[in-house]
Amino acid sequence: MRIVGRILRVRSDTDGRTICFDQAQAVDPAAPLTALGLTAPSTPSTRLPWGDLLRVLPSLGAASPDAVPVIQDVTYVRDLLEVSVRDDLLGPAEGPHELIKDMSVRDRYLVGKLAPRRPSDDQAAQVEPASGADEADDLEEERAAPLHEPGAEFPTATGRVEPEDDALDEIDTTNNQSLVPSSMGLTFCVAADVQSLAVDARWGRYERVPNAEHDITKTRRNRQTGREEQVKVKVWQRVPCDGVVPLTLIDGPLPPSIPDPDQPDVRLQGTVRTNNKGERLVTLFLVNGQLEPEDNKDSAWLFQPEITVEAPEDHDDKSVFRRRPSNEVVVDDPERDRLALIYRNRLEFLVGHGVSVHADTTSDDPTKAHRVRTEIIPRYEVAVTETPGLDPRDRPAMQRMVDEGWLDMTRLAEMAPDALRDALSCLVDDYAVWIGEQNTRLGSEITGFDDPGKDVIERCEEILRRLREGMDTLFADPKALEAFRFANRSMAMQRVRSIYALKRRRNEAVDVDTLDVPKNRSWRPFQLAFLLLSIPSLADRFRHRGRTDYRCNYLRPGGRTSSGRHSGFRTVLRRAQR
Repeated sequence: MRIVGRILRVRSDTDGRTICFDQAQAVDPAAPLTALGLTAPSTPSTRLPWGDLLRVLPSLGAASPDAVPVIQDVTYVRDLLEVSVRDDLLGPAEGPHELIKDMSVRDRYLVGKLAPRRPSDDQAAQVEPASGADEADDLEEERAAPLHEPGAEFPTATGRVEPEDDALDEIDTTNNQSLVPSSMGLTFCVAADVQSLAVDARWGRYERVPNAEHDITKTRRNRQTGREEQVKVKVWQRVPCDGVVPLTLIDGPLPPSIPDPDQPDVRLQGTVRTNNKGERLVTLFLVNGQLEPEDNKDSAWLFQPEITVEAPEDHDDKSVFRRRPSNEVVVDDPERDRLALIYRNRLEFLVGHGVSVHADTTSDDPTKAHRVRTEIIPRYEVAVTETPGLDPRDRPAMQRMVDEGWLDMTRLAEMAPDALRDALSCLVDDYAVWIGEQNTRLGSEITGFDDPGKDVIERCEEILRRLREGMDTLFADPKALEAFRFANRSMAMQRVRSIYALKRRRNEAVDVDTLDVPKNRSWRPFQLAFLLLSIPSLADRFRHRGRTDYRCNYLRPGGRTSSGRHSGFRTVLRRAQR
């Protein structure tokens, strides 16, 4: 035994069972069960009598169940929240063979549903085609597409995205008897030498459990007698469905495939096209072609559907997926070119139709992926942004600024001019070195982005010139230096007291002096740089009238500006200039 904890929930799936705790305490050294007077279980998990648990808890370091500490790991708590939300909205919350009691399955889960066909679904969906349709034949097929055929809900299923498609592709909803689609799919690109793929389709279907086969009841008042009595509730049981379908890549429509023989009306189908590079564009749809029955309608719906595509097992290189071809329309937009440079390693491998999608890229080459799949509830891990200089891998100049306390607002307000010049020069000079490093990467490490790369370097050099101009103004104008010091003192006080106010609102006992430490009153480097950029225009508003500071965003990806950071500087300087 290594930990003692309280179980929050038990999750089951096809791969096994996961036990989630909300309270846990490590037991060190680990005590054998026999030493505690307990018998080792014969199964992977077993329930311990409550009396035995209370008896052995003191031996494990906990006086009572309430004494076991709550888990404070924020990452673990966030993961528990995500799992709980996914289980509640998508399911299956109680495992692959769960029971849904006394309610409709469609009411239990809000997302991840594919509707069946209805007996009256003999009308055609009236689709207004987009101007960016690939072929004339596609338009006729889209107009005549039955309502529950794959892609009928998504008229542009070719994988090509035009700027105005969302505005031009409209389905006549007056003919749509169900707002829930009957199909979902994805379009992706594979290498030219790939001849086949393995498609794994999974979903859950729910069968009605006859009342004679369960004993689940609820209390209900009899309308005739007025007495309360126990009546059996409606129960649905989940049945996992899945199947791996081999897919041969031959241009043209794909013959329908049946992943699970138990549901022959649920099929995979799509198309394969070859582009001018020899790469294959594959569109796949999972289609619920079942007919909706008059009774127990949930039995014909599909829940928690998922499509996963990989290379076949006998294929040597599993990284067969390539970047999805971009729009062929040439747009002269320098901003888009710069964004393409910044996010050159964040590629789009596939697009979803009625569903989100995800690609698992290879660790050594972000331009290739070894698996693509649909995601009913998408997820994305946002990287944490920390102050440069705290990590040993950061630039030496940034580490020096942190170690020397040159980002501390209080210290910046008190430094002598020569010491302040050294501190700010460390930031500006390292920025110049960084620009030179990025310029060297263009054409060697970074290829195919010569024009946007040169544009970004020119913008960075302009920022460097303005940073040096800000330093010159700061040390040439005594009033500007006085305002700079006042702004730093003001920001330091504001930061410390903001943290104090937050803790007081949380009813935490805290003193202001204990919070007045460099960690709580330090700039991020880009914030200090933005203040330097603003000094010339604030010191001489007539000379620099109309100057904008938006370019400082190129100091770092994701940088943001705020006029409040130099409001103290501006206030003192204006008073001194009167």
